[in-house]
Amino acid sequence: RELFKDEVRAVGRELGLPTQFVGRHPFPGPGLAIRVIGDITRERLDTLREADAIYLEEIRAADLYDS
Repeated sequence: RELFKDEVRAVGRELGLPTQFVGRHPFPGPGLAIRVIGDITRERLDTLREADAIYLEEIRAADLYDS
């Protein structure tokens, strides 16, 4: 059977997995390449990863990650 994201999280909680794993947002959602304008290069992907890390840090600091 295929499970939806909320069902998978419920199974993870039942199994006692840590919240940091169960509540983790999928990355990358649609994929890194969809977020890059122009040619896909290692440098652009590295820049995107750095930007994503900053974004996640800020939404966690604002306590918005799980909302």
